[in-house]
Amino acid sequence: VTFTGFDATKYDSYKLFFMNVLPVTDDAMVSLRLSVDGGTNYLSASDSYSSRVTSLGNAGDRNLMPLNYYKAGNDASADGGVSGIVSIFSPAVNAPTFITGITVLGLSSGVVGSSNSGSAKTKAATVVNACQVLCHTGNIASGEITLFGIVNA
Repeated sequence: VTFTGFDATKYDSYKLFFMNVLPVTDDAMVSLRLSVDGGTNYLSASDSYSSRVTSLGNAGDRNLMPLNYYKAGNDASADGGVSGIVSIFSPAVNAPTFITGITVLGLSSGVVGSSNSGSAKTKAATVVNACQVLCHTGNIASGEITLFGIVNA
């Protein structure tokens, strides 16, 4: 799922709301990548991001920003997928872009998962103008992801 056309004249930051996002592949981790060219390419080198997730500790260098550590199950009736809120701060500033989030998910075992909080940043100072939500393996089967811009004050 991609969101392009970030508008620096209107918005200082963005919020993504995830509602029951279910991966096609069982035990997939839902992640986020950012773009500096309007979504033509996404930052995906092994040293693009630094991140920390409560259950994982320091995730070090990554080519994806994990939105959840415990891997989500893909059975809608038993697992429920991933739900949560992710904030993207100051993407239009030529500096590292910071992301924070909290997610709650169902595990592939059918057990209610924990909530995870995490943070990440781009390692390079750059203007970000698009984002992509994806699974580390497979695709997204169902659910809803909504992006809101936070108006400049």
